[in-house]
Amino acid sequence: KPVDVTGATRLDVPTDQADVEIDDETAMGGGELSFADGAALSTTTTAEWADGLVLDDGWTLTSPDDGNGNWGYTSADGGCTVAYWQGMIGDVDTSSGDDAIVSDKMLATLLGATDADIAEYAFDTDFAYQVPGNDEADARAVVGDDGTTQWIMAARALSQPGLGFTVTIDCTGGQDPEDVLDQVNELSALIVTP
Repeated sequence: KPVDVTGATRLDVPTDQADVEIDDETAMGGGELSFADGAALSTTTTAEWADGLVLDDGWTLTSPDDGNGNWGYTSADGGCTVAYWQGMIGDVDTSSGDDAIVSDKMLATLLGATDADIAEYAFDTDFAYQVPGNDEADARAVVGDDGTTQWIMAARALSQPGLGFTVTIDCTGGQDPEDVLDQVNELSALIVTP
């Protein structure tokens, strides 16, 4: 059941964009990044989106990187937008050390919702991990429908280094944003360097 987003406002969390150093060998690896795996990361872990939409003819960059880890695309038919975010999550309580719990808290912060609302409506989903085309990085998501726009916000927190990552997809005209998230995962991936 989707969360009731009538009148909800998405909050931008001010943050410095994460500095990222990518090891080519790690980036070419596979594996998985379950929520439990997050506990094995260190405070010096780096991560970033490997954004493949920039090279795909089906998407146009319509919101260049704003310097705070936000950028986005519009589909060729104009029916959907995809917004990426990456950065530090200093405003989110990471004390549990549990990436699933912290991912939900991040969703609550970004959506201006309560922890209880997110706990009731959030569900497990996935991002591609290290290379596009897989579903090996656990994530959490909520969906909504305001009558004209259907959306999904998918999030993954890495609580040890205090990093957060989201993909927000808004669609009109009956396209399913969860299907679009699958398309995004075919083109983009979350790259983590322990």
